[in-house]
Formats: sequence, structure tokens, C-alpha cells
Amino acid sequence: MTVGRDLSSLAVVVIAGFLLGGCEEAAPAAPPVRATPPSAPVETPEELARRAAEQGPPPPSRVARTMLRRGREIVLEEAPVEARAAFWAAIREGRRLTRGRRYAAAVERFDEALAALEGHPMALAGRGYARLLQGDLDGAAADLGAVQAMPGPREVEAMIATQLGELAEKRGDAAAARRHFSRADALLPSKARAAKAGTARVCPVEVTEAARLERFDSWTALWAMLAREGLVDAEPAPLSEAVAQKIVCHSEWLDEGATTTFDACAEAPAGPWVSRRYSEAGEHALVVVTADAAGRLSAAIVGRLAMGPCGANSRATVNRGEATVIHWEQWAFAPIEAKEDPSGGLVACEGELGCARRCSDEIDGETIDLVLSQGSDVVTAIRGPLLAGEGTRGLAAAEVRVEGGSLRISGAQCEEVMPLPGR
Repeated sequence: MTVGRDLSSLAVVVIAGFLLGGCEEAAPAAPPVRATPPSAPVETPEELARRAAEQGPPPPSRVARTMLRRGREIVLEEAPVEARAAFWAAIREGRRLTRGRRYAAAVERFDEALAALEGHPMALAGRGYARLLQGDLDGAAADLGAVQAMPGPREVEAMIATQLGELAEKRGDAAAARRHFSRADALLPSKARAAKAGTARVCPVEVTEAARLERFDSWTALWAMLAREGLVDAEPAPLSEAVAQKIVCHSEWLDEGATTTFDACAEAPAGPWVSRRYSEAGEHALVVVTADAAGRLSAAIVGRLAMGPCGANSRATVNRGEATVIHWEQWAFAPIEAKEDPSGGLVACEGELGCARRCSDEIDGETIDLVLSQGSDVVTAIRGPLLAGEGTRGLAAAEVRVEGGSLRISGAQCEEVMPLPGR
């Protein structure tokens, strides 16, 4: 965000607002312009230039990097005045009731806020916190988890991680609590967060199963699955196996700086083949395809990244060997409620005159290392936050690499060795 002299007050207002509330609503983004049709062949520079001229601007994920730094010019669509007034009245009353420990009544007020502005992160965060204090742990998990999945400023992400840690403590899950507290302190170090994390800090990453490879008896069958998922054009259908293979192997650029498409299968003949695709909704998706010695195909969609209200982007690198590690960095631009001050800067606000939902240039990002061992159908995901870094999109909380037949996760708070998935 282009912030003027009131940067410190902006952070204070944002944190205070979220402590009992959350962030502003995620307004729908404008429909993205579809990228190169997945069925198109790899293009020459001349063909790419001609198509770009015919097609118009690139997808929002590419232009967001330059546009979103002009926060005063990027104002998201606002809800009707009546709905916003009802929302802010309910939010303030919900906060007051939470401070007064009247948690059931607070939940009702946050319900009213959500009725005025459906899915609003500030109302979800406020209700989740009230439910946490009330003892409704399942309800708190649903609300806080939903907010965590939305783009938000670093202060908000750290606060939500702290509350998820408190939730895990109440459930008796000490390991999850330490992970959430460590994540909060890694995102935004402070004495309070360090005290929560304690001396037994853990690596703030989470290891989960991302997907399982599915068998396909032909390239046409694999194409049909991707068509059902909206990742290739459903029409026209390929007339041969060769055409189906060409469509499936076609990929958008993996790195944010690249501008050309490529044939993922030709790039790495031995596989696994990794392609990046756009859905009709503008999602980024990664697809992994393998073939055994007999040519039998297996594939999976290993992850998706939604555009979000202010745009998102990602880049991936692939390291093949005894196991394949796909390092996928994802970031979304965090929206915030702000208004211009007399000097032309932006200051945080809540429902005041001139207050609007604006896109900032602050990044909410994470890394996902996708690991696929030879002979295994399981794709493992190792997720961690992108931490603040000078002149970069952020620094990965942990580095994942294959070493001596094992998987090593290392970083500032990480030094773990685990067997390769599927072994």
C-alpha cells in the first residue's frame, strides 16, 4: 500500500480492529482475461505478440504487481450504504459485548454483520474469537480457519495464528499449539509472541497429503479429467491421442518472470511432468503427470491458487531426482479499509466518510513444497509462511531438499529429517 506519514497508526488500527473483528470483505475481482488456451501449441515470439494484440491485457495476476502499488487508484467495489452501515453497527456492538464477556450475544451481533455482508473476514474473525472464549471450539475453528485462508496483512495473519494456537491449547493439542505460536512469531516477531511460542519453538510448517496420483488409460482420458476440472477447453475434443497429449503437456510459464508457454513433457522427457494452468475463474493450478515403463499414465491436480479480491501470483521450480520436489511460492495482495489523508497518504479507517476497501501492496504468501517419490502415488505437501524479506516477495520459512535418501527441512527454526514420502 502507498502509505503516508501515518504508517504506525495504520498498523495499530488494523491490529486493534482485528483483535475483536477481522479484516474487510473480500469483494469479487473483475473476471480475468483467460491466458493462452491450454490447447494451443507452443508459440513463437511473433505468434505470441500477435495473439497478445488480439486478446488484450494479460490475466490480472500479471498486472497486479504494478497496479496494486497505487492504492489510492485501486478501490474495490463497495456494498450498498445501508448494508455497510448495518455491518459496522453490528461489528462495534459485537466487540463491545465480547469485551463485556457476553459471548453468546456477541456471536449474534457478528451473525447480523455477516447477514449484511456475507463472508466478511472481520465478522468471521470477531465471531471466531467470541466462540473461542465461549468454548465453542468447532465454531471457532471454522471461523478462524476461514479468515486464515483469506489474504490479510502480516499483523492480522500473526494474530489469527495466535488465536489458532490458543484454540489448539484448549483442545489439548500441544504440538499444533506450538506450531501456530511459532508461525505467529515467525510472521511478526514480538516479545508477546515469543513468550507464547516459548523455548520449545517448532518449525512453523505443516506436512499433509496434497493428492494421490490417479491412473489413466490414455492421454484422451487424462484430457477429459482436466476438461471436467475447467483446466483445458472442453471443446473441441482432441481427435487423436497425439493431440490430447499435446494439450495435456502444454503449460503456462512456471516462473513469474517468464512470458512464454512451453511443452512440459518435452522439457523433461523422463518425467514427472509439471504444468501450470489457468482455470476459467483465473485460478492457478499445478498438474503432475507421470508414466511408468509401460507408458501407463498417472496424474493429479496437486494444488490451486485462487485470484482473491486484489490479485494473486505464484512461481514454481522443479527439482527431479530420487524424489521430485516442486517448490511453489504463492502470494496474494492483502486488501485493507483505508482513506486518503490531507497529504495524499493512506490511513486505516473503519466505516468513516471516505473510507473504502482498497488493495495494498502487502503480500500474504506461503510456500508449498510438493514431494513425489519414485514408485509412490502419494504427493506430500510441506506448507510454510513466506516471511518478510527486503526486496523480495518474502523468504521461505523452511527449505526442503532430498538428501541421502531422506527429506531434510531446514531453516531458522527448522532442522528436521524425515523419510521420503511413500518409503
